[in-house]
Amino acid sequence: MFLGPRNLISLYGSTPVAHIDCHDIAACASVLLAGQRGEGETFVLTGPEALTEAEIADKMSSALGRAVGRAELPPDALADAMTSQGLPRWFAEDLAFLVKEVAAGSQATTSNSVRDITGRSPRTFDDFLAANLQPLRAVAIPPTP
Repeated sequence: MFLGPRNLISLYGSTPVAHIDCHDIAACASVLLAGQRGEGETFVLTGPEALTEAEIADKMSSALGRAVGRAELPPDALADAMTSQGLPRWFAEDLAFLVKEVAAGSQATTSNSVRDITGRSPRTFDDFLAANLQPLRAVAIPPTP
């Protein structure tokens, strides 16, 4: 999520997060829903690398050819911002709680589940950037008036 031009909203501080690409989630769901494997098994789906928000901003800066910064947003401020936009308070507080859990390291570990389920490696953040460069340019680098 961006906060103004060229600034990612930073929710997790310096904690790494093993973000997973939605295409990997879909590929795993396809295999599991087809009953090809997984009955009675539990899988933790993650991306192949745990990155900090600073690392993500650096990778985006390199890919976009422009500096991408970070704007810290504490969980309580996130909840207030969401409530001011009309979301129910309970929902905003639940999301703020989840952000605190991630910032405490709950999503910092990677797994091999995507490879185990699909037989292929999960997409890296660099893969995501390469596949989405044009739309990201439109959001991260708005046209100059």
